[in-house]
Amino acid sequence: MTDPAPRRTLPQAAAAPTPSPFLLIGGHFALALLSLALGSALLPWVAADLARGDIFAPRTFAVVHLFSLGVLGSAIFGALHQFYPMALGVPLRSRRVGYLGLAAWTSGLLLLICGFLAWRPALLGAGWVGIFVAVGAVSWNLLPARRRTRVPDGARIGAYVTAGHSCLGLAMAIGLARIGDAAGWWTTDRLGLVAAHFHLGVLGFGTLTAVGVGSRMIPMFLLTGPTPSRPLRWIGPSLVAGLLIQGTGLVAGWPAVAALGSALLFGSALAIGLLLVRWWGKRNRPLNGGLQLIPAATLWLFAGTALGVTALLVPERSFRLWGAYALAGLLGWLILLVLGVLFRILPHISYLRLFGRRGGPVVPVDQVVHAGWTEAAGALLPVALAILVGGVLLGSPAVAVTGGAVWLLGAALVLAVYVRMILLAYLPRLAGETSPASETP
Repeated sequence: MTDPAPRRTLPQAAAAPTPSPFLLIGGHFALALLSLALGSALLPWVAADLARGDIFAPRTFAVVHLFSLGVLGSAIFGALHQFYPMALGVPLRSRRVGYLGLAAWTSGLLLLICGFLAWRPALLGAGWVGIFVAVGAVSWNLLPARRRTRVPDGARIGAYVTAGHSCLGLAMAIGLARIGDAAGWWTTDRLGLVAAHFHLGVLGFGTLTAVGVGSRMIPMFLLTGPTPSRPLRWIGPSLVAGLLIQGTGLVAGWPAVAALGSALLFGSALAIGLLLVRWWGKRNRPLNGGLQLIPAATLWLFAGTALGVTALLVPERSFRLWGAYALAGLLGWLILLVLGVLFRILPHISYLRLFGRRGGPVVPVDQVVHAGWTEAAGALLPVALAILVGGVLLGSPAVAVTGGAVWLLGAALVLAVYVRMILLAYLPRLAGETSPASETP
Protein backbone atom coordinates (compact mmCIF):
# COMPACT_ATOMS: atom_id res chain seq x y z
CA MET A 1 0.00 0.00 0.00
CA THR A 2 1.47 3.32 -1.05
CA ASP A 3 1.31 6.49 0.98
CA PRO A 4 -1.26 8.98 -0.20
CA ALA A 5 0.04 11.99 -2.05
CA PRO A 6 0.69 14.90 0.26
CA ARG A 7 -2.05 17.46 0.34
CA ARG A 8 -1.21 20.70 -1.34
CA THR A 9 -2.01 23.75 0.73
CA LEU A 10 -2.83 27.11 -0.67
CA PRO A 11 -0.18 29.78 -0.15
CA GLN A 12 -0.97 31.99 2.78
CA ALA A 13 -1.03 35.73 2.23
CA ALA A 14 1.57 37.64 4.15
CA ALA A 15 0.28 39.44 7.16
CA ALA A 16 -0.21 43.14 6.69
CA PRO A 17 2.57 45.18 8.31
CA THR A 18 1.75 46.47 11.75
CA PRO A 19 1.88 50.28 11.68
CA SER A 20 3.80 52.16 14.34
CA PRO A 21 1.71 53.86 17.05
CA PHE A 22 0.49 57.30 16.07
CA LEU A 23 1.78 58.78 19.34
CA LEU A 24 5.28 57.58 18.49
CA ILE A 25 5.24 59.05 14.98
CA GLY A 26 3.33 62.17 16.00
CA GLY A 27 5.57 62.73 19.00
CA HIS A 28 8.64 62.98 16.77
CA PHE A 29 6.87 65.28 14.33
CA ALA A 30 5.55 67.47 17.16
CA LEU A 31 9.10 67.81 18.48
CA ALA A 32 10.27 68.78 14.99
CA LEU A 33 7.66 71.55 14.81
CA LEU A 34 8.47 72.79 18.32
CA SER A 35 12.16 72.88 17.39
CA LEU A 36 11.27 74.80 14.23
CA ALA A 37 9.41 77.37 16.34
CA LEU A 38 12.23 77.82 18.83
CA GLY A 39 15.04 77.77 16.27
CA SER A 40 13.25 80.27 14.05
CA ALA A 41 12.56 82.55 17.03
CA LEU A 42 16.29 82.54 17.89
CA LEU A 43 17.48 82.87 14.28
CA PRO A 44 17.23 86.70 14.09
CA TRP A 45 19.19 86.82 17.36
CA VAL A 46 22.17 84.93 15.92
CA ALA A 47 21.92 86.37 12.39
CA ALA A 48 23.93 89.42 13.42
CA ASP A 49 26.66 87.16 14.83
CA LEU A 50 26.85 85.26 11.55
CA ALA A 51 27.11 88.53 9.59
CA ARG A 52 30.07 89.50 11.80
CA GLY A 53 31.74 86.14 11.13
CA ASP A 54 31.23 84.79 14.66
CA ILE A 55 30.22 81.23 13.72
CA PHE A 56 31.53 79.67 16.94
CA ALA A 57 29.30 81.51 19.42
CA PRO A 58 27.53 79.08 21.81
CA ARG A 59 24.10 80.47 20.92
CA THR A 60 24.88 79.88 17.25
CA PHE A 61 25.62 76.24 18.05
CA ALA A 62 22.31 76.08 19.95
CA VAL A 63 20.36 77.30 16.91
CA VAL A 64 22.26 75.01 14.53
CA HIS A 65 21.45 71.98 16.68
CA LEU A 66 17.81 73.03 17.04
CA PHE A 67 17.52 72.83 13.27
CA SER A 68 19.83 69.85 12.67
CA LEU A 69 18.79 67.58 15.55
CA GLY A 70 15.50 69.16 16.57
CA VAL A 71 13.86 69.69 13.17
CA LEU A 72 15.83 67.42 10.84
CA GLY A 73 16.58 64.57 13.24
CA SER A 74 13.11 64.46 14.79
CA ALA A 75 11.41 64.59 11.40
CA ILE A 76 13.66 61.81 10.07
CA PHE A 77 12.95 59.55 13.03
CA GLY A 78 9.22 60.21 12.76
CA ALA A 79 9.25 59.49 9.04
CA LEU A 80 11.29 56.30 9.52
CA HIS A 81 8.84 54.97 12.11
CA GLN A 82 6.08 55.48 9.52
CA PHE A 83 8.06 54.46 6.44
CA TYR A 84 9.72 51.22 7.54
CA PRO A 85 6.62 49.26 8.59
CA MET A 86 4.38 50.58 5.80
CA ALA A 87 6.81 50.78 2.86
CA LEU A 88 9.31 48.02 3.68
CA GLY A 89 6.75 45.71 5.27
CA VAL A 90 8.75 45.12 8.47
CA PRO A 91 7.25 46.20 11.81
CA LEU A 92 9.08 47.67 14.78
CA ARG A 93 10.94 45.19 16.93
CA SER A 94 9.56 46.81 20.11
CA ARG A 95 7.13 49.64 20.72
CA ARG A 96 8.49 50.14 24.21
CA VAL A 97 11.96 50.73 22.81
CA GLY A 98 10.40 53.19 20.37
CA TYR A 99 8.87 55.22 23.20
CA LEU A 100 12.15 54.99 25.12
CA GLY A 101 13.94 56.43 22.11
CA LEU A 102 11.46 59.30 21.81
CA ALA A 103 11.81 60.17 25.52
CA ALA A 104 15.61 59.97 25.38
CA TRP A 105 15.74 62.06 22.19
CA THR A 106 13.49 64.77 23.66
CA SER A 107 15.35 65.01 26.96
CA GLY A 108 18.76 64.82 25.28
CA LEU A 109 17.89 67.59 22.84
CA LEU A 110 16.57 69.81 25.65
CA LEU A 111 19.70 69.30 27.77
CA LEU A 112 21.99 69.89 24.79
CA ILE A 113 20.32 73.17 23.80
CA CYS A 114 20.33 74.40 27.40
CA GLY A 115 23.99 73.42 27.63
CA PHE A 116 24.86 75.51 24.59
CA LEU A 117 22.83 78.55 25.70
CA ALA A 118 24.29 78.47 29.23
CA TRP A 119 27.62 77.02 28.03
CA ARG A 120 27.68 74.27 30.63
CA PRO A 121 29.77 71.24 29.56
CA ALA A 122 27.96 69.05 32.12
CA LEU A 123 24.60 69.75 30.43
CA LEU A 124 26.17 69.15 27.03
CA GLY A 125 27.47 65.79 28.21
CA ALA A 126 24.09 64.79 29.68
CA GLY A 127 22.38 65.78 26.44
CA TRP A 128 24.88 63.73 24.45
CA VAL A 129 24.06 60.67 26.55
CA GLY A 130 20.33 61.10 25.93
CA ILE A 131 20.85 61.44 22.18
CA PHE A 132 23.16 58.42 22.19
CA VAL A 133 20.47 56.31 23.86
CA ALA A 134 17.86 57.54 21.38
CA VAL A 135 19.99 56.79 18.31
CA GLY A 136 20.74 53.34 19.71
CA ALA A 137 17.03 52.67 20.26
CA VAL A 138 16.08 53.73 16.73
CA SER A 139 18.95 51.78 15.19
CA TRP A 140 18.06 48.58 17.07
CA ASN A 141 14.35 48.98 16.35
CA LEU A 142 14.45 49.81 12.64
CA LEU A 143 17.74 49.31 10.84
CA PRO A 144 17.82 45.46 10.81
CA ALA A 145 14.62 45.59 8.73
CA ARG A 146 16.65 46.12 5.56
CA ARG A 147 17.84 42.51 5.77
CA ARG A 148 14.28 41.16 6.11
CA THR A 149 12.35 43.25 3.63
CA ARG A 150 11.13 41.71 0.38
CA VAL A 151 10.14 45.02 -1.16
CA PRO A 152 11.97 45.85 -4.39
CA ASP A 153 14.82 48.30 -3.67
CA GLY A 154 14.02 48.00 0.04
CA ALA A 155 17.52 46.76 0.83
CA ARG A 156 19.08 49.70 -1.01
CA ILE A 157 16.87 52.21 0.78
CA GLY A 158 17.77 50.57 4.08
CA ALA A 159 21.47 50.71 3.20
CA TYR A 160 21.21 54.49 2.68
CA VAL A 161 19.49 54.91 6.04
CA THR A 162 22.04 52.68 7.79
CA ALA A 163 24.91 54.62 6.23
CA GLY A 164 23.29 57.85 7.39
CA HIS A 165 23.05 56.55 10.94
CA SER A 166 26.71 55.48 10.81
CA CYS A 167 27.64 59.04 9.82
CA LEU A 168 25.51 60.31 12.71
CA GLY A 169 27.48 58.04 15.04
CA LEU A 170 30.78 59.48 13.79
CA ALA A 171 29.42 63.00 14.15
CA MET A 172 28.43 62.19 17.74
CA ALA A 173 31.94 60.88 18.47
CA ILE A 174 33.38 64.18 17.23
CA GLY A 175 30.79 66.04 19.30
CA LEU A 176 31.88 64.14 22.40
CA ALA A 177 35.50 65.11 21.68
CA ARG A 178 34.47 68.76 21.49
CA ILE A 179 32.48 68.49 24.75
CA GLY A 180 35.58 67.07 26.45
CA ASP A 181 37.57 69.99 25.10
CA ALA A 182 35.03 72.44 26.55
CA ALA A 183 35.25 70.65 29.90
CA GLY A 184 39.05 71.02 29.89
CA TRP A 185 39.80 67.30 29.66
CA TRP A 186 41.90 67.61 26.49
CA THR A 187 42.59 69.92 23.55
CA THR A 188 41.28 69.43 20.02
CA ASP A 189 41.51 71.25 16.69
CA ARG A 190 38.27 73.22 16.73
CA LEU A 191 38.00 74.21 13.07
CA GLY A 192 38.77 70.79 11.59
CA LEU A 193 36.53 68.88 13.99
CA VAL A 194 33.61 71.29 13.65
CA ALA A 195 33.82 71.12 9.84
CA ALA A 196 33.91 67.31 9.89
CA HIS A 197 31.07 67.22 12.44
CA PHE A 198 28.90 69.50 10.30
CA HIS A 199 29.45 67.54 7.09
CA LEU A 200 28.82 64.17 8.74
CA GLY A 201 25.54 65.51 10.12
CA VAL A 202 24.26 67.41 7.07
CA LEU A 203 25.72 65.48 4.13
CA GLY A 204 25.94 62.18 5.98
CA PHE A 205 22.96 61.63 8.24
CA GLY A 206 20.61 64.18 6.66
CA THR A 207 21.38 63.83 2.96
CA LEU A 208 21.90 60.07 2.83
CA THR A 209 18.60 59.48 4.64
CA ALA A 210 16.81 62.04 2.49
CA VAL A 211 18.06 60.43 -0.74
CA GLY A 212 17.33 56.89 0.42
CA VAL A 213 13.82 57.45 1.73
CA GLY A 214 13.17 60.25 -0.75
CA SER A 215 13.85 57.95 -3.70
CA ARG A 216 10.56 56.27 -2.80
CA MET A 217 8.58 59.20 -1.34
CA ILE A 218 9.33 62.14 -3.61
CA PRO A 219 8.55 60.44 -6.95
CA MET A 220 5.31 59.20 -5.37
CA PHE A 221 4.38 62.72 -4.25
CA LEU A 222 5.22 64.22 -7.65
CA LEU A 223 3.84 61.33 -9.74
CA THR A 224 7.06 61.03 -11.73
CA GLY A 225 6.95 57.34 -12.51
CA PRO A 226 9.75 54.83 -11.82
CA THR A 227 12.99 56.10 -10.27
CA PRO A 228 16.21 55.26 -12.14
CA SER A 229 18.25 53.01 -9.88
CA ARG A 230 21.65 53.37 -11.56
CA PRO A 231 22.54 56.81 -10.08
CA LEU A 232 21.54 55.61 -6.61
CA ARG A 233 24.01 52.74 -6.87
CA TRP A 234 27.00 55.08 -6.81
CA ILE A 235 25.76 58.32 -5.20
CA GLY A 236 25.67 56.75 -1.74
CA PRO A 237 29.11 55.08 -1.87
CA SER A 238 30.65 58.23 -3.38
CA LEU A 239 29.13 60.40 -0.66
CA VAL A 240 30.29 58.09 2.13
CA ALA A 241 33.80 57.86 0.67
CA GLY A 242 33.98 61.64 0.37
CA LEU A 243 32.91 62.12 3.98
CA LEU A 244 35.45 59.63 5.30
CA ILE A 245 38.32 60.97 3.17
CA GLN A 246 37.50 64.61 3.89
CA GLY A 247 37.00 63.96 7.60
CA THR A 248 40.34 62.17 7.82
CA GLY A 249 42.08 65.07 6.09
CA LEU A 250 40.41 67.68 8.30
CA VAL A 251 41.14 65.90 11.58
CA ALA A 252 44.70 64.90 10.65
CA GLY A 253 45.53 68.25 9.09
CA TRP A 254 46.19 66.91 5.59
CA PRO A 255 44.91 69.56 3.13
CA ALA A 256 45.37 67.43 0.00
CA VAL A 257 43.36 64.56 1.48
CA ALA A 258 40.63 66.95 2.64
CA ALA A 259 40.50 68.49 -0.85
CA LEU A 260 40.08 65.04 -2.45
CA GLY A 261 37.21 64.22 -0.10
CA SER A 262 35.62 67.61 -0.76
CA ALA A 263 35.76 66.98 -4.52
CA LEU A 264 33.87 63.70 -4.04
CA LEU A 265 31.29 65.45 -1.86
CA PHE A 266 30.68 68.22 -4.35
CA GLY A 267 30.33 65.73 -7.21
CA SER A 268 27.84 63.69 -5.19
CA ALA A 269 25.87 66.82 -4.27
CA LEU A 270 25.60 67.81 -7.94
CA ALA A 271 24.40 64.31 -8.84
CA ILE A 272 21.74 64.46 -6.11
CA GLY A 273 20.61 67.85 -7.36
CA LEU A 274 20.32 66.60 -10.94
CA LEU A 275 18.33 63.58 -9.75
CA LEU A 276 15.92 65.91 -7.93
CA VAL A 277 15.63 68.08 -11.03
CA ARG A 278 14.65 64.98 -12.97
CA TRP A 279 11.99 64.13 -10.38
CA TRP A 280 10.27 67.50 -10.30
CA GLY A 281 10.91 68.12 -13.99
CA LYS A 282 8.99 64.96 -15.00
CA ARG A 283 6.19 65.44 -12.48
CA ASN A 284 2.54 64.87 -13.29
CA ARG A 285 1.28 66.89 -10.32
CA PRO A 286 1.32 70.68 -9.78
CA LEU A 287 3.94 72.10 -7.44
CA ASN A 288 1.54 73.24 -4.74
CA GLY A 289 0.56 72.21 -1.25
CA GLY A 290 4.16 72.40 -0.04
CA LEU A 291 5.64 70.60 -3.04
CA GLN A 292 7.08 73.90 -4.26
CA LEU A 293 9.63 73.59 -1.44
CA ILE A 294 11.24 70.59 -3.20
CA PRO A 295 12.60 72.60 -6.18
CA ALA A 296 13.49 75.40 -3.77
CA ALA A 297 15.53 72.95 -1.70
CA THR A 298 17.19 71.66 -4.87
CA LEU A 299 18.25 75.18 -5.88
CA TRP A 300 19.68 75.75 -2.42
CA LEU A 301 21.61 72.48 -2.74
CA PHE A 302 23.25 73.87 -5.89
CA ALA A 303 23.83 77.23 -4.17
CA GLY A 304 25.40 75.54 -1.17
CA THR A 305 27.67 73.53 -3.43
CA ALA A 306 28.79 76.71 -5.18
CA LEU A 307 29.43 78.44 -1.84
CA GLY A 308 31.45 75.48 -0.61
CA VAL A 309 33.64 75.45 -3.72
CA THR A 310 34.14 79.21 -3.38
CA ALA A 311 35.12 78.88 0.28
CA LEU A 312 37.75 76.29 -0.62
CA LEU A 313 39.20 78.44 -3.41
CA VAL A 314 39.35 81.68 -1.41
CA PRO A 315 42.95 82.02 -0.19
CA GLU A 316 42.00 83.83 3.01
CA ARG A 317 39.79 82.15 5.60
CA SER A 318 36.36 83.80 5.58
CA PHE A 319 34.09 82.74 8.40
CA ARG A 320 31.21 84.72 6.87
CA LEU A 321 31.50 82.65 3.70
CA TRP A 322 31.51 79.42 5.72
CA GLY A 323 28.50 80.66 7.68
CA ALA A 324 26.60 81.32 4.45
CA TYR A 325 27.58 77.85 3.23
CA ALA A 326 26.24 76.27 6.42
CA LEU A 327 22.95 78.18 6.13
CA ALA A 328 22.49 77.09 2.51
CA GLY A 329 23.24 73.45 3.30
CA LEU A 330 21.21 73.10 6.48
CA LEU A 331 18.28 75.53 6.19
CA GLY A 332 18.14 75.82 2.41
CA TRP A 333 18.68 72.22 1.35
CA LEU A 334 17.53 69.98 4.20
CA ILE A 335 15.05 72.02 6.27
CA LEU A 336 13.11 73.20 3.21
CA LEU A 337 13.05 69.64 1.88
CA VAL A 338 11.83 68.28 5.23
CA LEU A 339 9.08 70.90 5.49
CA GLY A 340 7.91 70.12 1.96
CA VAL A 341 7.71 66.40 2.76
CA LEU A 342 5.94 67.06 6.08
CA PHE A 343 3.23 69.04 4.29
CA ARG A 344 2.46 65.86 2.34
CA ILE A 345 2.64 63.14 4.99
CA LEU A 346 1.77 64.69 8.36
CA PRO A 347 -1.84 65.74 7.53
CA HIS A 348 -2.60 62.32 6.03
CA ILE A 349 -1.29 60.26 8.94
CA SER A 350 -3.01 62.63 11.40
CA TYR A 351 -6.35 62.73 9.60
CA LEU A 352 -7.83 59.48 10.86
CA ARG A 353 -6.60 60.11 14.39
CA LEU A 354 -7.99 63.64 14.50
CA PHE A 355 -11.21 63.33 12.50
CA GLY A 356 -12.02 59.65 12.08
CA ARG A 357 -13.41 59.10 15.55
CA ARG A 358 -15.30 62.33 16.03
CA GLY A 359 -18.85 63.25 15.22
CA GLY A 360 -20.02 66.44 13.62
CA PRO A 361 -19.19 67.91 10.22
CA VAL A 362 -16.74 65.94 8.11
CA VAL A 363 -13.73 67.94 6.89
CA PRO A 364 -12.33 66.59 3.59
CA VAL A 365 -8.69 65.62 3.85
CA ASP A 366 -7.71 68.07 1.11
CA GLN A 367 -9.12 70.94 3.20
CA VAL A 368 -7.29 70.08 6.40
CA VAL A 369 -4.23 72.03 5.22
CA HIS A 370 -4.87 75.70 4.50
CA ALA A 371 -3.77 76.18 0.88
CA GLY A 372 -3.15 79.93 1.15
CA TRP A 373 -0.95 79.69 4.23
CA THR A 374 0.99 76.80 2.73
CA GLU A 375 1.66 78.70 -0.49
CA ALA A 376 2.69 81.80 1.45
CA ALA A 377 5.09 79.81 3.64
CA GLY A 378 6.55 78.10 0.57
CA ALA A 379 7.23 81.52 -0.97
CA LEU A 380 8.51 83.29 2.16
CA LEU A 381 11.01 80.76 3.47
CA PRO A 382 13.32 80.56 0.39
CA VAL A 383 13.21 84.37 -0.03
CA ALA A 384 13.95 84.89 3.67
CA LEU A 385 16.94 82.58 3.43
CA ALA A 386 18.24 84.47 0.39
CA ILE A 387 18.08 87.73 2.38
CA LEU A 388 19.77 86.10 5.36
CA VAL A 389 22.57 84.54 3.32
CA GLY A 390 23.06 87.81 1.43
CA GLY A 391 23.36 89.73 4.69
CA VAL A 392 25.94 87.27 5.99
CA LEU A 393 28.01 87.45 2.80
CA LEU A 394 27.86 91.25 2.77
CA GLY A 395 28.73 91.47 6.44
CA SER A 396 25.55 93.45 7.13
CA PRO A 397 23.92 92.56 10.46
CA ALA A 398 20.83 94.62 9.60
CA VAL A 399 20.17 92.69 6.37
CA ALA A 400 20.88 89.37 8.05
CA VAL A 401 18.50 90.14 10.93
CA THR A 402 15.83 91.15 8.39
CA GLY A 403 16.24 87.79 6.66
CA GLY A 404 15.96 86.01 9.99
CA ALA A 405 12.78 87.93 10.81
CA VAL A 406 11.20 87.05 7.45
CA TRP A 407 12.15 83.40 8.03
CA LEU A 408 10.42 83.58 11.41
CA LEU A 409 7.27 84.83 9.67
CA GLY A 410 7.38 81.94 7.20
CA ALA A 411 7.94 79.44 10.00
CA ALA A 412 4.98 80.94 11.88
CA LEU A 413 2.78 80.25 8.85
CA VAL A 414 4.01 76.63 8.78
CA LEU A 415 3.10 76.21 12.44
CA ALA A 416 -0.24 77.95 11.91
CA VAL A 417 -1.15 75.34 9.28
CA TYR A 418 -0.80 72.54 11.83
CA VAL A 419 -2.43 74.45 14.68
CA ARG A 420 -5.43 75.09 12.43
CA MET A 421 -5.54 71.39 11.55
CA ILE A 422 -5.86 70.51 15.24
CA LEU A 423 -8.46 73.22 15.83
CA LEU A 424 -10.56 71.87 12.99
CA ALA A 425 -10.75 68.55 14.81
CA TYR A 426 -11.51 69.91 18.28
CA LEU A 427 -13.73 72.88 17.45
CA PRO A 428 -16.87 71.56 15.69
CA ARG A 429 -18.09 75.08 14.88
CA LEU A 430 -14.92 75.88 12.95
CA ALA A 431 -15.09 72.54 11.15
CA GLY A 432 -18.71 73.19 10.25
CA GLU A 433 -17.83 76.52 8.69
CA THR A 434 -15.05 74.91 6.68
CA SER A 435 -16.83 71.81 5.46
CA PRO A 436 -18.75 72.01 2.16
CA ALA A 437 -21.36 69.73 3.74
CA SER A 438 -22.34 72.52 6.10
CA GLU A 439 -23.07 75.05 3.36
CA THR A 440 -26.68 75.76 2.50
CA PRO A 441 -27.68 75.98 -1.16
